[in-house]
Amino acid sequence: MNLVDLEVIILNKIILRDYQNTAIKNFINNNYIGLLEMATGTGKTITSLSCSNFFIKLKNLFFVL
Repeated sequence: MNLVDLEVIILNKIILRDYQNTAIKNFINNNYIGLLEMATGTGKTITSLSCSNFFIKLKNLFFVL
């Protein structure tokens, strides 16, 4: 999986917005460490789940804190 794959539909047909894709790319480029600082209603939960989903698939993990 690569960064281009982030542009496709993630988490059962939820299409991420550009700023969410940017946040995920920043998370990946920062060695999978980060804090989402986004306004209310901008999709922090979906963005964080997408980050976790990407990390789980990349590292073949079953549990993320």
